[in-house]
Amino acid sequence: SAGLLSITGSQGLQRIETELADWGPSGGSFPLTLEIEAIDTADVIVLKEIPHPPMSVTRDGFPMPSGWFHNPFADTLTITELETGLHVWSFLP
Repeated sequence: SAGLLSITGSQGLQRIETELADWGPSGGSFPLTLEIEAIDTADVIVLKEIPHPPMSVTRDGFPMPSGWFHNPFADTLTITELETGLHVWSFLP
């Protein structure tokens, strides 16, 4: 099933790192949805336990070739949100 992580009203947030299994899917399963509602800019979210990169990444329904990075050596997916407001990131297999 789909995983959802929602972060609302973030202010002064610099970086959050979380184990993927703590909020739903395990083994880097997709699809994943990340909702970020930022009051200020430059929020960095690091999702751990993701051994493979997603095949498709969208932000607010539009393809996102940048703003995210998969590290295969650390099994992490890092997302950097640079705009305020509510944004929905979707990661598909």
